[in-house]
Amino acid sequence: MHWWRVVRPVLALAIVVGVAWHLTRLIQTTDLSSLADHWRGDRIAASAGLYVVAIVCWGMYFARLVRRYEPGPLAPILRAYLISHVGKYVPGRALVMVVRSAVAYQWNVPVVISVAMTVYETLVSMAGGALVAAGLASLLDGAALGRALILFAIAAVPIIPGFFDRLALRAMQRFLPAGHAPPPRLTFRQLLEGLLWAAAGAFFLGLALAQLLAGVLADPPGFSPHTIGAIVGVYAFAHVSGF
Repeated sequence: MHWWRVVRPVLALAIVVGVAWHLTRLIQTTDLSSLADHWRGDRIAASAGLYVVAIVCWGMYFARLVRRYEPGPLAPILRAYLISHVGKYVPGRALVMVVRSAVAYQWNVPVVISVAMTVYETLVSMAGGALVAAGLASLLDGAALGRALILFAIAAVPIIPGFFDRLALRAMQRFLPAGHAPPPRLTFRQLLEGLLWAAAGAFFLGLALAQLLAGVLADPPGFSPHTIGAIVGVYAFAHVSGF
């Protein structure tokens, strides 16, 4: 994919410029002077670290799924996953799939496998996040628990192994390179593993928000286990709802 060598730096520059322009607008329209004196660099750095850990949890599951269909080193596939996250700042998020497939293709991963596993990993991540939201919603109220369970039900139906196999794996066979082995079926063991990785990612993502609040608020709330649990649950619910 020689065209990717030209498109990649241009695309990266466009994303950086776009994000910088958006942040500049936010800073110009927001009064940060009252907060700047209270910022804590250690808390903000901890938030960034926890955010990376959350994404790595999801990336590990994606890499393990891909290697089940296309055996190879784990690190390059995880790298493709992490790099592709810059594409989520482009409206529609479709660019994530394009970047991920292009980077993984350099390691002989067929595009159709990257696309199918991206869809499955995303759905599993949303279901795992909904489980976290449902588990912690009891710290808020019963209505929050009900909404979180509805989100889980919506996300859980497509990821049932038999259901996903019929829709995706049959389509994959048509686009795999000639002579490629038929894709193996997904199992409930892979689904359970994915839900665990997804729940861990959602948990660390919520902790990242809690650390960020502690780093920028002049008078942050007391971060008791109840408060942290509520923050993690609300953020998991918001993250899944956004998708």
